[in-house]
Amino acid sequence: MFDYLKGVLADKGLGYVVLDHNGIGFRLEVPISLCDQFQLGEEVKFFAHFIITRGELPVIYGFISPEQRKIFHNILSVSGIGPRLAMHILGGFTLEQLEATISANDVEGLSRLPKLGPKKAKLLILELQDKFPHITSGTSNEGVLAIREAEDALVALGYKRQEAIKKISSINQPNLSTEELVKIALQKLTTGSK
Repeated sequence: MFDYLKGVLADKGLGYVVLDHNGIGFRLEVPISLCDQFQLGEEVKFFAHFIITRGELPVIYGFISPEQRKIFHNILSVSGIGPRLAMHILGGFTLEQLEATISANDVEGLSRLPKLGPKKAKLLILELQDKFPHITSGTSNEGVLAIREAEDALVALGYKRQEAIKKISSINQPNLSTEELVKIALQKLTTGSK
């Protein structure tokens, strides 16, 4: 159908963006972590995946890179995981964090995402270990542990787990310590910055 959509960001919300392309507004479902990366009025490009399911409206899923879309396809290939859960997984981790979590067989780290229990996390790790394209700027296993600890620290401070995951995943600096991650996330949470 189409490979990507490029246009001006007309609207955005929790898990979606609207691209204005020549006066036509395309609504794309996107990983929740992408919503904060762009400003209204900015020209953006999303790689697309179009899904029509029986009894539902067609949905266009948008991704920041072909690699992220490929991971989405790989996640969808796992039995019992549909597009909404796949987007939820992509929204909870950067690609580097997801790769490190899967390569470390970190079932606990994956199952910390709401809606993803230990059984599905194990299945996801088993199915994706050989399919995951290796990303060069990856997060180390120690980095994954720091991310998990930082999320736990934010939850202990009273933030919701999903909010903690979102803020920690928006920090695009690999291999920071737990303390550095918490400090940056708290700055973002208290100032309301993206």
